[in-house]
Amino acid sequence: MDARSFLEFALFHPMKRLCAGWVRNVLMGIFFGVVFFAGYAFGEGASLRLVGALLVPGFGVSVFLWGSFRLWSFTVAPMTGARGNIFRLVTRIPYWFIAGGMGYTLGLLTMKKMGFLDVQDIPVKALFLSGGKFSAGMELVFEFLNLYVIQRKHLHDKSRTA
Repeated sequence: MDARSFLEFALFHPMKRLCAGWVRNVLMGIFFGVVFFAGYAFGEGASLRLVGALLVPGFGVSVFLWGSFRLWSFTVAPMTGARGNIFRLVTRIPYWFIAGGMGYTLGLLTMKKMGFLDVQDIPVKALFLSGGKFSAGMELVFEFLNLYVIQRKHLHDKSRTA
């Protein structure tokens, strides 16, 4: 896939359009919120208030990741040319890390300001690093699953036409 066709796919694919993108972000936000809840529930005990409070960082991570992909698509993707998928993947990791750190930190600090969570926000570096590592790791898993599904579908389609 050359750079032009990748950009067309990345920016104009139905899942990347505004409405579908927001639906995707809501679903991913709920997923991230549930994962954050599971992590916090082991340490602090579960409560319904905690579930609602952790949905906000989940939505923050999801929206920031979506925005980071759009930023990467406009800035770095054209420079990668027709290089392989591994090079594209490696160039996305810093964007995922920064976006996840910003979304998670902003979400947690918002919930702290509203009185739903009690987090230690000074220094904020620990929150940022946690969100960054989590989101970069999750995006790597999603990317590998996506590549696996696409490759299996491509191989399956080839076997049907042969």
